[in-house]
Amino acid sequence: MPAAIEAGTRVGSEPRRELTTTRQTPLVEDTPMHRVESDIKNSLYEHDEIIVIGQTGSGKSTVLPQFIYDVVSNNGRMSAKVLVTQPRRFAVDSLTDFVGLQIGKENVGKRYKGTNTVSPTTKIDFMVTGSLLNMLQEGIKNGTLLEEYSKENIAILFDEAHKESTDGQLTLALFKKVQELRRQKRMKPIKFVLASGTVDEKKLRQYFPKAVVHNVEGRMHSITDHFAEKEIPYEEAPKEAARVAADILADTTKDGNILIFMPGRSDIAATARSFQEELRMKEDVPDKEKIKVITLTGGTRDNKQKQEMERITDEDRVVFISTNVGQESATFQNLKHVIDSGWEKVSRYDDRTGLTSLRLTEHTKADWRQRAGRAGRVAPGDGWYLFTKAQAEARADFPEAEVFHVDLTSLVLRIKNIGIDNVYEFDYPDHPGKDRLDTAVNTLKKLGALDAGGAITDMGKEMAELPVDPHYARMLVEAKKRKTTNAVSVLVGFLSSQRSVFDFNPRTSRFDQKYAQFLSRDSDYITLLRVWNGYVQNRDRAVDWCKSNGLNYSVLKEVEQTKNDFIDEEGAQSFGIEERDVVFDVANNELLVEIQKCVIAGFVDRLLKHTGRGEYAMEYGPIRGIKIGNRSALLGKNHQYVVADTIAVRGRRDRPVLTIAETCQMVKNEWIREVAPQIFPKTSETPKEEQIQKQQAENNLYGRDAAVHHSTETERTQREQQISRSETATAKPTLWGRIKRFFGSFFGS
Repeated sequence: MPAAIEAGTRVGSEPRRELTTTRQTPLVEDTPMHRVESDIKNSLYEHDEIIVIGQTGSGKSTVLPQFIYDVVSNNGRMSAKVLVTQPRRFAVDSLTDFVGLQIGKENVGKRYKGTNTVSPTTKIDFMVTGSLLNMLQEGIKNGTLLEEYSKENIAILFDEAHKESTDGQLTLALFKKVQELRRQKRMKPIKFVLASGTVDEKKLRQYFPKAVVHNVEGRMHSITDHFAEKEIPYEEAPKEAARVAADILADTTKDGNILIFMPGRSDIAATARSFQEELRMKEDVPDKEKIKVITLTGGTRDNKQKQEMERITDEDRVVFISTNVGQESATFQNLKHVIDSGWEKVSRYDDRTGLTSLRLTEHTKADWRQRAGRAGRVAPGDGWYLFTKAQAEARADFPEAEVFHVDLTSLVLRIKNIGIDNVYEFDYPDHPGKDRLDTAVNTLKKLGALDAGGAITDMGKEMAELPVDPHYARMLVEAKKRKTTNAVSVLVGFLSSQRSVFDFNPRTSRFDQKYAQFLSRDSDYITLLRVWNGYVQNRDRAVDWCKSNGLNYSVLKEVEQTKNDFIDEEGAQSFGIEERDVVFDVANNELLVEIQKCVIAGFVDRLLKHTGRGEYAMEYGPIRGIKIGNRSALLGKNHQYVVADTIAVRGRRDRPVLTIAETCQMVKNEWIREVAPQIFPKTSETPKEEQIQKQQAENNLYGRDAAVHHSTETERTQREQQISRSETATAKPTLWGRIKRFFGSFFGS
């Protein structure tokens, strides 16, 4: 039986208007959403905002767009458009194809960076959340408030609201502001539907107090739960998941495809290897040759995953292995079994230290239910969990909003750029707190995007126009001045990728030999440009060239796409990013110096000073004991100062945790003063009185941040207490201390 539907009280006493559907082609087979079609349509007719909480399998992503279009178009009699957001491109592609088959491909379009199939005939426009965010930002900044849709009725379906990404939360906040400003100008309000699977309903009600809420049942078929009898360690999850999958395939009473959830890329690869091994050992698995393994991860730009999904036939038996991207609006053919590891990897940003770390965590009850629900969409299914029932019940109810564990620099810059000066009193769905906002504001001051009073600068406005992290945007703004934007746009492509371009394991003799032709002694960024040059010069045989040189072809294609996106971005064209296949003169020292100055401008807040023993300390932060990453050519060079793209905590359960600086470059003192005059580095050789004056000026400029970053003696001492005593020995250690450190370097102590 469907779950009870809760609808808020309708405003006024006007008679209820019944709406019917004049759809020419059927959408999908009967879903729980179809059973409440009339209630949802009438609520949307009478109210501007509604919330639909539809559990997995309810049809919210596939059916709701058509329901909304029926309402705003008055059953096709008026011009109308529905904008539908999804958190990832994969979901946009999947839903566009699926819904297009139901109502005609000419009626459905999609858009995200580098892709736009929207036409005048498009009725339902699927897009990533960031696309709608950009539209809202421009609407507020320019005062148009989405008036480009004034000639037709418009509705927005904000799907997958439970993801609570930073972009998603900012989108909700800006929509509320646009809606309020439209009402003040007596413009027609936008119909808005917020849809989610498993979500904190109480929080949504508080943020949208006038919205009508509908709860819709989820899966149409039962799920049989299979919990682990005992706790399964994370390290054993790939093998255990592979064993369960092989057992399902060997059971002739069980049909249908399998979806395995693993936390990261390396775990997916390990699971795929273990599964192939299990298949080789099992003799009772029928039709082994027809079994396909398809891996799904976020962040890839090629169409390999999509093409593999499209080639699946009814005769195939498929094992999908996915990160949490598989939880979202993706369609899996004939899926009847879900194997859930219970883990996910989440990037965490420490606003006190400025460090990021990729943390392995248990997922929440909401994630567990959403993953399991994938198995019950087409028929009764099974959920196989690599955790006990007691472990499941002990987990948190909902995931933590992203604003509590990511760098907020980009968020603050966006808010400032649309004319909202007070970021502390902004209407966030989840307020991140003053300390986290302080850190973001102070970072933007260091980058020159905000002035001493916190107002956005002309440089900050230029940075905000670029669809990249503010550090990368600062590089590009500096590059425009130095006429090196083509080179820096390539570097931004490399830095934006989630993967390394180098396939070989780092710091082995073979690594150095393989990449000797590319490595730059003083700058990993110049190394990347040398790799790019080789790729462009060997384009006619790029795949073979990458393979023979130990380079990741898909990463280079991703870098190329990023650069092309800049060329196609109207706002980025003014930066002079015009050439697609440009080769850079890496023998021109003057050019290389200009490029390196752009790098320093972007990462001046990540300036590191050598402290001895191959370690560095943050010049403007409390962290010591930072080591250069294994893939860096600067490893072992011991430059006095370096900057890094990323300073992150790395480690595993079986290894000590290390703080690693990745993608580094040597720095000269005079370069810092030239590109970042707002910074008063301690590297300058000035009289003591002048140093004191500059210290006072910097404290006034950065407030709390300066106090944190320059009261280093106490904080560094506290940090050193967390490191082994051998790491905090005096500059002239005893013989025994030297011996301990020597052997400790081998055994990780």
